[in-house]
Amino acid sequence: MISRADSRHCRFCVATAVVAVSLVCPVDVRADGTESLGAPAVAIASGTGVAAAGVGLAESQPGTIQINVPSGARVEQVLAYWTCQYRVSGDPEIEVDSTPVTGASIGGPAVFFDIEGVPVYSETYRADITGLGLIASGPNSVQIGGLACGGAFENSGAGILVIYSMPSAPPAVIDVRDGQDLAFCSFEDPLTTTVEQEFVFAPTGADRTAKLWLLVASVHSLSGGQRRANRIKVTVDGAESYVNDALSSSDGTAWDTLGLDVLVPAGASSVKVQVLSEDATDLLQGGTGCPADPRPASLNWLAAGLSVPTGPAAGTCTQGYWKNHPGQWSASTLVLGDERYNQAELENLLATPPRGDASLILAHQLIAAKLNVAAGADAASIASVIAQADALLAQYPLPYGGSGKLPYGVTPRRRDPRRPAMIDLAAKLDEYNNEGPCEADAGDGPAAPPPSGEADGGESAAPGRSGGRGRGRGGAIGRERRSGSTPFAATGAKRGRS
Repeated sequence: MISRADSRHCRFCVATAVVAVSLVCPVDVRADGTESLGAPAVAIASGTGVAAAGVGLAESQPGTIQINVPSGARVEQVLAYWTCQYRVSGDPEIEVDSTPVTGASIGGPAVFFDIEGVPVYSETYRADITGLGLIASGPNSVQIGGLACGGAFENSGAGILVIYSMPSAPPAVIDVRDGQDLAFCSFEDPLTTTVEQEFVFAPTGADRTAKLWLLVASVHSLSGGQRRANRIKVTVDGAESYVNDALSSSDGTAWDTLGLDVLVPAGASSVKVQVLSEDATDLLQGGTGCPADPRPASLNWLAAGLSVPTGPAAGTCTQGYWKNHPGQWSASTLVLGDERYNQAELENLLATPPRGDASLILAHQLIAAKLNVAAGADAASIASVIAQADALLAQYPLPYGGSGKLPYGVTPRRRDPRRPAMIDLAAKLDEYNNEGPCEADAGDGPAAPPPSGEADGGESAAPGRSGGRGRGRGGAIGRERRSGSTPFAATGAKRGRS
């Protein structure tokens, strides 16, 4: 007899005749994609970018999805996905912020494994929830619950994929594939592996950074917390690269949302992706990639979303540039923390020397980063940092009192334990703001000379840098620039917590 606790490991074995027989059962091929993702049956909106996040629901419900949409963006479409494994019946209904939502089955029901002769099915659902108006620009928090499959083996989790538009960003090719592609390397076809997905787009004469989001369910750890091996293969115009063991129930048990920044070289016209139940270490040692112990992950690949800009994104400019060129701002108000500031207030903040106040050091860089994003700079690499900075500033003015707006007086003598985090986030934002090239000042006239005296309390910018443009490298906030040698890099989605 296989217990529920043991079955998460034993279900991936083919040691018993019962399991071996069940794996050759035919799969019900229907909906948007069973055993291969496909083009969604719903129209996909146009936009300039895609964001995604999710939450595992296997342990408890409701769970919370936290997703950040770049500041100033317009939300074009919101797609919700969920999946479960069951013995009796699926569940096309969930609750999103207590609102009942009914989805369409886009994959399955398909037999994934067998326990004592009883088949366990997997089924995946999708619903367009744009009309609920729950997602807006900036940080968002959405509760998901009510997933109750009949005879449930596992209510795996749910995810949200958002398509948005930035007013000043270049248009992007937006492509989504979804369905249900189950895989475990020891099972028989078609469950051995997933089907590679190819996204095709027009080539350009310049390098671009595409954003690729993957929604994957059912990747469990072994007892003791050991990760089950898995690989993501990304192929750009024939050049293969891999991310190893990135799926690990990072959004709560049985759910992963993975974002990858993919370098698309000039002239490239395609990106392929495949989620693999495969062990890279075993392959390096001459094995098949499917060792008996520990076994690689079993998984359900639900969706993939790709955004590829049709042209180069705008560059970034320093906080000193934005201070000295208010006529170039693309936003007249910004939210810092949980307070909204008009342009006059923002200009006043930028003109105020921090003199050691970490709240101002952070605010200067956060204002610049948000203005860069509003002007069309690529937000993919900095969105999570902006969200963290807002969350930190939202904790003030307590315990120091005040009006609720900056500055908060987080100086060294306060001994505030959150001060180091402010300095660290400011450094990350500073690096982004100095990536350049800063070209937004065309026709705005010469920049005002930088103010004399202490620059940002000696912690944000080096003397002479506050009016700088492009790739300034100096500064008292230490940072090491990375020379990117890999064609893509993983970026964490805002993790949901159940």
